[in-house]
Amino acid sequence: MEIILVMKDYDELLDLKNKVESVYGREKICTFQAAEDAAAYAKGRHIDVCYTEVVLKGMSGIALAKELKKKGEDIQINFISDTQEYALDAWKLFINDYLLKPVSLSAVQHSRDCSR
Repeated sequence: MEIILVMKDYDELLDLKNKVESVYGREKICTFQAAEDAAAYAKGRHIDVCYTEVVLKGMSGIALAKELKKKGEDIQINFISDTQEYALDAWKLFINDYLLKPVSLSAVQHSRDCSR
């Protein structure tokens, strides 16, 4: 299983990585602060799960999700935001979950459980 995490704030990214490792175990987890970097990394790889912040510098998390979904793979997209403002747009992409900041361990567990 390969998981990508995308958040613009480094400390929040590390916190999320620790929580994802706690829930998913020692899967291959790659972290990015820019959606463009995550999209480039995902080309030619099978990504199983993506946790991405909706609002990022440059490419948005929604644009990243669209890119990942174009590959036609069964990827679980989980959006992260500090507001519910983008939830409707997110759900239209058939995402797995929409988490509000601060992301809790139980929220990551719920996202994983929803994908089964």
